[in-house]
Amino acid sequence: MQRTQQHNEADAAPSPQSITVEQAREFILAHCGRIPTADTVSLTEARHRILVKTVESPVPIPSFTNSAMDGYAFKFSDIAHESHVTLPLFGTSLAGRTLQRTPEQPGMAVRITTGAPIPEWCDTVIPYEKTEFSDKFVSFDVSNIREGANVRHLGENIKVGQAVVEAGTRLESSHLALLASVGIKKILVSHAPIVSVIITGDELIEPGQAYQRHHVYNASGVMLTSLLSELGCKVHCTKPIPDDPNRISLELRHARERSHMVILTGGAADSMADYSHKQLETLGEVFNWTVNMRPGRPMRFGRIGKKPVFILPGNPVASFITFLEFVRGAILYMQGNTKNLWPAERLGIAGCDIKKKAGRAEFMRAVISGYENGAAVLEPVSNQSSAAFTSVTQSEAILHLDHEPGLIKKGEVVRFQLLSEIL
Repeated sequence: MQRTQQHNEADAAPSPQSITVEQAREFILAHCGRIPTADTVSLTEARHRILVKTVESPVPIPSFTNSAMDGYAFKFSDIAHESHVTLPLFGTSLAGRTLQRTPEQPGMAVRITTGAPIPEWCDTVIPYEKTEFSDKFVSFDVSNIREGANVRHLGENIKVGQAVVEAGTRLESSHLALLASVGIKKILVSHAPIVSVIITGDELIEPGQAYQRHHVYNASGVMLTSLLSELGCKVHCTKPIPDDPNRISLELRHARERSHMVILTGGAADSMADYSHKQLETLGEVFNWTVNMRPGRPMRFGRIGKKPVFILPGNPVASFITFLEFVRGAILYMQGNTKNLWPAERLGIAGCDIKKKAGRAEFMRAVISGYENGAAVLEPVSNQSSAAFTSVTQSEAILHLDHEPGLIKKGEVVRFQLLSEIL
């Protein structure tokens, strides 16, 4: 996989090498540098950002021994040899309030609410629904409770100094809640990637414009901006620009100065109107390979300076698939993510015979038609055209069919990606 060399019009361009999905992913990561800067942000600003420094808890969780139930707290050894007991009540322990008094004799109980501190002289809580009680006494069968039940002990979940979220984690709401629970207010996250999206095509018009014959609306710009924003990126997206080499060159120069990554749509192939890869080759480099896959084979990858550049197919479905399978992982990697770079894959069962071209990987849009022994049964949607985005909106999953074989028979095991887990 060597850089495509510049050539004059008299020279024949070398044919790109055809590589596998896995080879492409490995190559892309090897040519994407980490973003060197980081930001300190509040938790409310941190969703979908990548944590730069592992956070260790400054406090134990629970921070005090407390009750897991509404009920009555007592010392189990006081009643261990009894079958049925009636205990006098000695005050109430509420969440946020500590019962300061200590009884002078054993065999007492305390009313207690969930999350309230356990008095030091108690070690067990029985839920109120397993008791009979009045204002002054509580009665219950000892067989209904075991020693130490329903007590959450100091530090049993998290100890002081314990790592609560590791560096390289893409932060979701659950991570932010965990950080807040140990008192963290601000964290160090990777700098938001700046991504320039250049939409090319003489045939494209913007949504909202009056329809023009022989033109199509620009769906890829909206789609890519949305996908990139979900990854925490700052996006500069052009309105559609014509298939003009000078204009494409100008946009690439602007993008080189302001961005960590550049994405172009259209112009990846070798037709007379495909200028994107030619202009990138002039300003930077285009690596001499394509991925043997459908949809998305025209995708090209290169660099301008040290900044990665993806040229995605113009068809919106192909652009969508190549973004999920390649660009998304590259962005996560550049932010410092260390795991889950590529879409998670599950094992399911083919619900029908599936034909494909032998030697080519295919990413088919699919629905889950049922379950068999707990495994999802998947069937491709009828229209697999790379120009029909309805095939995505109608789908629940992406079937990832290996390069071999050419026929997957009904009942065979297949790999799939749940769209709900990626988007």
